[in-house]
Amino acid sequence: MVVKKYNVPVIIILLLSIIASPLLTSANTIYVDASGSGDFTDIQSAVNAASSGDIIYVRDGVYPGGVVINKEITIFGESKNAIVECNGENGIEIHISGVIIEDLSIRNASSGYAGILVYKAAVIKNCNFSYNDEGLHTVGMTNGMILRNIFYNNVYGLTCINSRSDTIRENYFIDNRKAISLGADTSDNILHYNNFIDNVVDVDDESGLNYWDYEHVGNYWDRYNGVDGDGDGIGDTPYKIDESKGIQDHYPLIEPYAGIDIFPPDIVGLQASPQIQIPGGSVNITCQIIDNVEVNSTFINITLANGSYLNNSLGRIGNTTHYYFNLTYSEKGVYYYYVWANDTSNNSVKSGLHKFVIAYKPNAVFSFTPLNPTDLDIITFDGSSSSDPDGYITNYTWNFGDGSYAYTAVAAHKYSADGTYTVTLTVYDNDGAWDTMSKEIVVSNIPPVANFTFSPSNATVGQTVFFNDTSYDADGEVRIWQWDFGDGNTTGGGTGFKNVTYAYAKNGIFNITLTVTDNDDGKDNITKQITVKDVIPPEINNLTAYPNPQEIQGNVNITCNISDDVAVAMAKVNITGPLFSLNESMHHISGTDIWYCDMPYNISGNYTYFVWTEDPSGNSNKTAIFSFKIIIPAEPPKIADVQSVPTVQQYGFAVNISCYATDNVEVAEVRVNITHNGTIIGNFTMNPYSVDEKGNGFYYYNSTYLSLGNYTYFIWDMDINGYTNTSEIKNFSIIDTTPPEIKNISSRPPAQMPDGYVNISADITDNMVVKHAYIKIEFPNGTVLDYDMCHNSRYYFNRTYNLLGVYNYTIFADDALGNTNSYSNSFFITNFPIADFGYNPLNPTDMDTLHFSDNSSDLDGFIVNWTWNFGDGNVSYEQNPSHQYADDGTYNVTLTVRDNDGAVNITEKAIYVGNVLPSADFSYLPPNPADIDIITFNASASHDPDGSIANYTWDFGDGNTDYGCVSFHRYISDGNYTVKLTVEDEDGGINFTEKNITVLNCPPVSNFSCSLYDFTVYLIDRSSDSDGFIVNRTWDFGDGNRSYENNTFHTYAHEGVYNISLTVEDDDGGTDISYKMVSVGITLTANFSYYPPNPVSGDQVSFFDNSSYASSWKWAFGDGSYSSLQNPAHVYPLGNYYNVTLTVFNGSKNASISKTLEVGTKIQIFENEKNVVNYIPWLGNEIQASALASLIGSDIMPAGSVVSMECQLRFIRQLYCRHFPSGI
Repeated sequence: MVVKKYNVPVIIILLLSIIASPLLTSANTIYVDASGSGDFTDIQSAVNAASSGDIIYVRDGVYPGGVVINKEITIFGESKNAIVECNGENGIEIHISGVIIEDLSIRNASSGYAGILVYKAAVIKNCNFSYNDEGLHTVGMTNGMILRNIFYNNVYGLTCINSRSDTIRENYFIDNRKAISLGADTSDNILHYNNFIDNVVDVDDESGLNYWDYEHVGNYWDRYNGVDGDGDGIGDTPYKIDESKGIQDHYPLIEPYAGIDIFPPDIVGLQASPQIQIPGGSVNITCQIIDNVEVNSTFINITLANGSYLNNSLGRIGNTTHYYFNLTYSEKGVYYYYVWANDTSNNSVKSGLHKFVIAYKPNAVFSFTPLNPTDLDIITFDGSSSSDPDGYITNYTWNFGDGSYAYTAVAAHKYSADGTYTVTLTVYDNDGAWDTMSKEIVVSNIPPVANFTFSPSNATVGQTVFFNDTSYDADGEVRIWQWDFGDGNTTGGGTGFKNVTYAYAKNGIFNITLTVTDNDDGKDNITKQITVKDVIPPEINNLTAYPNPQEIQGNVNITCNISDDVAVAMAKVNITGPLFSLNESMHHISGTDIWYCDMPYNISGNYTYFVWTEDPSGNSNKTAIFSFKIIIPAEPPKIADVQSVPTVQQYGFAVNISCYATDNVEVAEVRVNITHNGTIIGNFTMNPYSVDEKGNGFYYYNSTYLSLGNYTYFIWDMDINGYTNTSEIKNFSIIDTTPPEIKNISSRPPAQMPDGYVNISADITDNMVVKHAYIKIEFPNGTVLDYDMCHNSRYYFNRTYNLLGVYNYTIFADDALGNTNSYSNSFFITNFPIADFGYNPLNPTDMDTLHFSDNSSDLDGFIVNWTWNFGDGNVSYEQNPSHQYADDGTYNVTLTVRDNDGAVNITEKAIYVGNVLPSADFSYLPPNPADIDIITFNASASHDPDGSIANYTWDFGDGNTDYGCVSFHRYISDGNYTVKLTVEDEDGGINFTEKNITVLNCPPVSNFSCSLYDFTVYLIDRSSDSDGFIVNRTWDFGDGNRSYENNTFHTYAHEGVYNISLTVEDDDGGTDISYKMVSVGITLTANFSYYPPNPVSGDQVSFFDNSSYASSWKWAFGDGSYSSLQNPAHVYPLGNYYNVTLTVFNGSKNASISKTLEVGTKIQIFENEKNVVNYIPWLGNEIQASALASLIGSDIMPAGSVVSMECQLRFIRQLYCRHFPSGI
């Protein structure tokens, strides 16, 4: 059953169909030949005609796809020229376990189809997949094998969905769009010795739970750029397959795997049929032995019931991979067997140990009560009706289907959750035979009970109602609360909705429903009624009458805002005038809370009004009494204080026209009409500046004008009732007496070399237009020349000069009306100094001080000023300064020199200031870690001489990384790892260091429990492995017999004392052994002795076990202390009588003995010159000196002694006394 021991938790098991006959028959070979010379011309016809176990041999040729396999058969191609042409269907579909496909070429599966589609465990070997949408697609394949295939130029080479524990090795993946795709539900698949070459994407491993190397060998990756420093063919660093998921090949191959045979055969499906046979019946042992080359020899080893051994060769069924051994057995007992095989390359393998039993099977029968249990019930399972025809039942093993077990004939069990469970009873008889019975039991959930309270019981509209849940669930907890408030609104969810609040927006009677759901999806609901009343009347705000006052025959609009917590049913306004009183309904503006009544009035005088409103529940409200006034006669608005400021304005500047407008009702509009040279240039709306709510106040119009001359204007206004008025006509003038403005004058440069250009420029503007601009220049020799200036965005004049000296110039400008202006300045022509400098050192760092040396010169004078700009914000005016940069980088250093004529020159040099790299160092604790230790990596020894370290990056050598000065990491497996620390300073400087760390394996801890019934011992493995799992268990029963099962039992042939050992091996090869002694057929007795015979407090008492046939011990020392050692030691702190009990065990047997131990009290007496006696430890603080003296004698405590608890006295001697039962 177990093919190999892996370093990963995978056991390859290929489930094969059990052939009904006790002896396998020979397989038939069916030949397929497209030319017609075989049994069939297509593969599907051969499959239809085949029986399980047959071989189909396909000769070279092209065959149609669409082959569906539902039988355990083997298909061999003559060579890889036996081609399956897929086209618009799957090439081959496999729906049964045990199928082998070998030496075929499968091609051209179109989009949505695969070359081979596999649903069960199968072996796909030495096949070519090319030009397929999917080459090989597995769904739910477990413990299958994909060996030595070539996947070339497919969209997807190999796709696996829900596939587990498959072996994928020695395959070539070449030029595929995606070589391998492993779904999120795949796990424990082993991939090694594969070659990945020229694929667009090599791997997409969604789950990250598969193994990309095995037994220290991985795969070949053409993208891998690591090195092989030790020449072992394995890269020294892992290949990162998917860095985001931490998926990597720890042992990548440097060269493509060339197919050297290092793999032993695989023994799969090893089983005996039947596993329990009656005496005189035959047992057929079958398996498949698969090798990537050829199986050479096989044999089976059987340990018979009498302890003798049998070695025989296996029989082979034709040329298949199926092997068998069939024999008849008459002696009752347990038979153990294993299979060994080797191949033509002399690679060998041995299977795990299996067993079958020759005996009459017992009959397992059980019942349970109650028949319809809930998860609150304790269910009684009764297997006492089970029987054995030729002996008796020795063990009952219950598997309750929830991970719990029991081992008695009648067992009680309570399920923690509802559900459907499969309960299995396995009974074993005294011959080692067994039988099982399984039943499905449905454990029901107890639904929750919904209930709630609310307050107040009678609410009003808008009032907050508190809903408090009082639901409960007898067998779990309520998880979801869903509230329906009966008005169309709901809420619900988790614990935050257990108790809720709600306010109703309308009155009425509402049904509140609470639905609760428990942790098992059980539901319940309850409905209660609440009455909500409306007691709040509507609210009236912002009541106004507009306009007020109003002229006769005008309309007055009475408006207000009315709101209610439910709705407003109606609103009316009561108006009382000089000759009448009326009650008028108000109108509502839809979508708002605005109500209004707009009507005309033709009688002057004072009017009063108020508004009354009511909601649908009859709650009403009304306002206080307000008033408005209707006046007579009608008057137009008034206009006063009309003026323009200024009355005479320069061209381009604004004139502000203003007035004061008033009206007895309300000003509606004010305009100004402006005319120039008889033409109206506009009728403009004036802006209010300081007006009241009636529009009475100041108005203005501010504007500029494009023409010179006189302007006339008048002002017109109108009130809200359409009455108008017009002011008298006034005027203002626009003139131009402003000369052009000359500003921003510059000569560039102000000092120039002979024959160099000087550009004189200025901004010249006028409020209308500049007519002419020119420049007058006076040369150093007295010559004066005039030049017109050019105009672009500025006015300028540009030319060269060769006379040394000062040049005075004046710029003149005039406008179209003859307004003129001028501006004078100067420049000079001189020889310029030459700026130059050097620095040392030439390649500085930010820890160096740079020394700058001035190399500047001046041909016609001398330099009077040096200005250094170091490019980091610092400057100096020394001729030869020094400077240190605070940080690395490239700095532009500028030296500006000025000579005695004021001429300036500048030079600039870029200086690169280097960073000093950080130093990387780290330590780790513990110094010798195991794979269960969390290792502390500390990089605090790293430092940066010119700054600080900004980043610490750890590469732990197992694909994991971390960041920070101190990091914690645990390795999941033992081994040698190279830990790399990379540090980066704040300037981007990087350095690293590496250390090799050896992570040790934590060996397993062997432990087991045993129960002895008569001559049969039942053994339960309790071993553990803190850093992995146990892969092998070896039980030695002490009588020459062994077992390799997890939990086992053994029946001894003779009475005696047997030392049982359990040796366990973990997945890293670590081992441990534990022992227990059982006495079979021998009486267990308990006895012990101790030393010294007269013990005292504070001294060690040694206890010695004198029991017979004990395998474990439990001591109770009578003072609350215990021990499980065989011969323990114990110290009693105080003298007293102690009841010591020893209980011994052997299997299920135990025996006890108790003895009373008298422990005396040791008193330590100390004495000093003042006769102060200190005693320890039991007399207490209040004892009198005379009482103590009577105990220990007056020679030690003379008359006049006192008792003290202080302990800082000189030691004199010790006195040992017996303990007095009175407690003195």
